[in-house]
Amino acid sequence: MRAAGIWDTVGGRELRVLPDSRSARTKVTWSPAGRMIGVTGDSTRIFDATLGYRLAIGLVAERTNR
Repeated sequence: MRAAGIWDTVGGRELRVLPDSRSARTKVTWSPAGRMIGVTGDSTRIFDATLGYRLAIGLVAERTNR
């Protein structure tokens, strides 16, 4: 069973968007190459289950294999 949040799979990686409040509206924008180009929302945390780190609102991160 998955934890609360909005789940999506991008480029074979699982991303979980965790709103800190029930009223939060979250949108994650990806480029075709798999680069995160935008995160908007209200008190939102992002957790990339593959890479194992959290991203804050507006942070741009390259999704690469490590």
